[in-house]
Amino acid sequence: MRDLLDALVAFAAEFDVRVDDPVVLGDTSNIVVHLKPAPVVARVPYITALGRDQPDVSLARELALAAHLDAAGIPTIPPSIVLPPGPHKLKEGSDPNLSTCASFMEYVALEPVSDHDAGAVGMSLTRLPVAMT
Repeated sequence: MRDLLDALVAFAAEFDVRVDDPVVLGDTSNIVVHLKPAPVVARVPYITALGRDQPDVSLARELALAAHLDAAGIPTIPPSIVLPPGPHKLKEGSDPNLSTCASFMEYVALEPVSDHDAGAVGMSLTRLPVAMT
């Protein structure tokens, strides 16, 4: 994991983005890292990369969908504007199971949805199929 964090910090530094404290937000099928203090989250396929010949293609599709939904006004986590969203090839690490590609999204502090917000969430979901056409 240290190799991955170092590679993400080095990548950000190439774009003059300071990362003092990379925080792992998730470590299951993908590794998700907040590149603190930058408002950027990196996503690196882990288990999901094992089942895909080209995990970068999936990342590119995910980024394109997020950008499209954001442009349509659908609440989503948009691609990063601080770092080029990618997908990007990272330097090889020591973990043979770890994909060497990453994408970058905007950091959004997530809060639990209250019952009061449930209606707004439902309305957003009804707009989703239209926005995806």
